[in-house]
Amino acid sequence: MTIDATNPWGGGRLLPEGRLREPLTGLRRAGCIVLTRVDQVDDISSIEQELRQLISCPIFTSRMKTRRVTPLNEPSAKVANPVGAFCGIGNPDSFFTHLRREGYEPIFKKPLRDHQAYSQQLIDSIINEAEQSGARSLLTTAKDAVKLRSLNLRLPVFSVDVEIAINDEAVFTQLVLNAATMNSATDSRR
Repeated sequence: MTIDATNPWGGGRLLPEGRLREPLTGLRRAGCIVLTRVDQVDDISSIEQELRQLISCPIFTSRMKTRRVTPLNEPSAKVANPVGAFCGIGNPDSFFTHLRREGYEPIFKKPLRDHQAYSQQLIDSIINEAEQSGARSLLTTAKDAVKLRSLNLRLPVFSVDVEIAINDEAVFTQLVLNAATMNSATDSRR
């Protein structure tokens, strides 16, 4: 199971009032826990202590790293500073923090609701705001980028594709492979 270190307890409430999909007692079913975005918090020791009160399985830590930055509307374009950023994800601040850690300093940030649907009117509004703030290009998530392909983007827009980097990846991979082998053996006996 994964837990976002920037908001580990989801406001302490289940959806739709909070961000938790199930009670914290559900963590007891986990074979391991991966704390994500640990690079975006100052100290994870209190999170680990609380987890240890609930579970006894291994805890791994991870961070997000940029895999590539891909232009959406101008194939040979390069990111031009100053940049703006927008996204429609559940934790937009984590995206903006990630950008800063990667060396981008957005002068314009536009958080949208999770799973935002994009129209030409909305993207034009975002681009207008970005241009008024002085942005010369825009960064967004890969999740948002797929929704923009059919729209007219008059400012260079780039998709920031990220991937997870798990600390102790070899140990994590072996744990996952062992669990898969055990599950396969159990399934074949049924």
